[in-house]
Amino acid sequence: MKKTTVGYLAVILAALAVWLWAAPVSWAHAALVASSPAANVILDEAPADLWIEYSEVIVFPFSEIAVLNQTGRNVAVGELRPYNNQTSIAAVSLPPLDEGVYLVSWRALSAVDGHTTTGSFAFGVGVEELTAVVGSAVESRPAPISVAARWLNLVGLLLFGGACAFRLLVWRPMIAGVELTEAEQVVSQQLARRQMTLAQVGLALILGGLIAQFVGQNQQINLLQGSNLLIWLGSQFGTMWLIRLALTGSAWWGFYHWGRQNGRHSGSPVWFVGAVLAVGLALTTALVSHSAALLENQATAVTVDMLHLLAAIIWGGGLPYLFLALRQTRELPADSRAWFNYSLIFQFSVPAAMSAGLLLLSGGYLAWLHVGGWHNLFGTTYGRTLLAKFLLILPILGIAAVNLLILKPRLDAALDKPEEAGSGAARGRFRLLVAVEGALMLGVILAAGLLTDLQRAQDAPLITGQASEISLSHADDNLDIALTISPALVGQNQFTVALTDSQGPVTDASQVTLRFSYMGQLLGVSEATAVSLGNGLYQVEASNISLVGGWQVEVATRRPGTFDSFAPFRLEADVNGRIRPFGQIAWLDRLAVSLNRTANLIPGLLMVITAILWFILAPRAITRSWQLAPLLGMGLLALWLGSQQLIEFYQDFTPTRFLTNPTLPDAASIAEGAALYELHCQVCHGPEGRGDGPGAVNLMPPPADFTAGHTDTHPEGDLYYWIQNGVGSGVMPAFGGQLSDEETWHLVNYIRRLSAAR
Repeated sequence: MKKTTVGYLAVILAALAVWLWAAPVSWAHAALVASSPAANVILDEAPADLWIEYSEVIVFPFSEIAVLNQTGRNVAVGELRPYNNQTSIAAVSLPPLDEGVYLVSWRALSAVDGHTTTGSFAFGVGVEELTAVVGSAVESRPAPISVAARWLNLVGLLLFGGACAFRLLVWRPMIAGVELTEAEQVVSQQLARRQMTLAQVGLALILGGLIAQFVGQNQQINLLQGSNLLIWLGSQFGTMWLIRLALTGSAWWGFYHWGRQNGRHSGSPVWFVGAVLAVGLALTTALVSHSAALLENQATAVTVDMLHLLAAIIWGGGLPYLFLALRQTRELPADSRAWFNYSLIFQFSVPAAMSAGLLLLSGGYLAWLHVGGWHNLFGTTYGRTLLAKFLLILPILGIAAVNLLILKPRLDAALDKPEEAGSGAARGRFRLLVAVEGALMLGVILAAGLLTDLQRAQDAPLITGQASEISLSHADDNLDIALTISPALVGQNQFTVALTDSQGPVTDASQVTLRFSYMGQLLGVSEATAVSLGNGLYQVEASNISLVGGWQVEVATRRPGTFDSFAPFRLEADVNGRIRPFGQIAWLDRLAVSLNRTANLIPGLLMVITAILWFILAPRAITRSWQLAPLLGMGLLALWLGSQQLIEFYQDFTPTRFLTNPTLPDAASIAEGAALYELHCQVCHGPEGRGDGPGAVNLMPPPADFTAGHTDTHPEGDLYYWIQNGVGSGVMPAFGGQLSDEETWHLVNYIRRLSAAR
């Protein structure tokens, strides 16, 4: 059984590791949010200042903005300074610039997490195009020593804090008021010494992590130079490093010089002092986390982050000591061993259950804060790491449930018959499950350490494949439209439209506009206007395709002396950020799109289901009736939050919310929709869709004005549903009995076209 369990565990961990590292990693922290001049912009006049906004507060003495001209020479810029007294925006003054192309190269040291990031972008002054310099964003990848330092800190913190928490919350209450036999006293003293040793190992790991952090920072900044060291220690990251060093040193001194003589006593003050120092170490760790780098709601986020870490210390950090105690009691007689085993799980279940509830609630909040969407969960390295962490937590929760529902009653029964073979088997299974739970928790800790070194999903780019180019074409009655997209990745793209007719390239288009709509979700419609390059080519740089899922790009062309032309194209973006023709993305991408459409449904269901399971398990975890109140309080909070999510989903729900329009709005569909509109809708909505038809008189509410942009704020499934089923109490009649599904979609396409003509 043991070999099989270990084998399954190894397979799970290996599969998660392979999936997680199957794509390049994005590591940046103080990422570029905005700049002036913007990347790749061409200005008529040279700016007097240049500023860059970062996602985090930076350390100005160790950050830099340089400007290079077309020959690669540095342009003399002013001293780096905060812009408008904002320490997340760096600015330099510029000398008078000649016409030409310039490359901005920047470097920023985050004041919160200590990472240095770099990048570059180009801008032009008085030129027609950026041909001489190509700007690019470059993300600095930290050395493995940075990741190792955070892992050492977390593992050490769990070992040290877990020892104090286990001694104070489990072992001491368990033996309080109990007269131990001589053999039991020996076991208690031996356990205290081993716990003391493991706690010191934890402190040594924390110290090793601090040394590794200093070495890693010294590779970026010469910290052996006194002035640099003082500046670094004045940053938030450096200050927290110094405080953690002082706390670790104090804890180690106390445990070594005082604890070795007195630590074997359950009431020794060293455990209380250690717990206080562990809370301090948890707080200073939270103060260099992603939550501490937020520019808004920072205090709340840091508090939740610290509570999350403390809950992990109590539960995850207590597991190795629970396993150690179970092994230590094997030396006792059968009746004493049975009592100790049952008492251990009985006493450990209360802080573990409270910690599990706190972990779930705080983890959900932090995930919402730092991920921001299903596509970020599946399509960024941070999101995938978080998902791997969640997948490791699920079996841990399952093991905890087995312990409470199955093994705890069996160990209770073993108190009456400690010599029976079944009692020994139950104790063996319990030890094995604790060992597996601890091994999985180690994987969770490693994932948590990696998350701190990754750019949070809210700010991170999608894990992209190689840049490519896609070309699509559409033939109208008198115009052929070809659309080329490069590099065909989510974000900034170059859209090139080629117009030709029977006479050759069309050069007289007065306006070529691209309209972008995200299919199946209420995001509205955005536009970008292309400029003529000559010879029938029209081009625009735009970042309108910004999410994973299906997109419709409609090219609207206006020419003198003829009707406007509309060419629809459908595309899909996968979770790796690659844009493909519609229908060519994989199952994982479709899952992300489906989850996006559910909006609040899945989080709400998960919280409600968790609350229900919590109500079932909580009464089995308590040792005293008053302990049920905080446990049920956590369940009620989860139930309330989940219900709010479900209510919001229900309020916005229509039965066709998840429908995708299967009919491409080409010329044939628009013509069919126009005929249906004239027959069924024009009398109220008017010939141009302005809600001014003869049948609109005295109607309350008045018919919708399709040219006012209202329809752009609704998914096409909503429009389909309203046409089929009507609106209000008969104000707009239902046409489901008169129109087929295909005809309804033609009508939806025509209504969209009326909206586009505003």
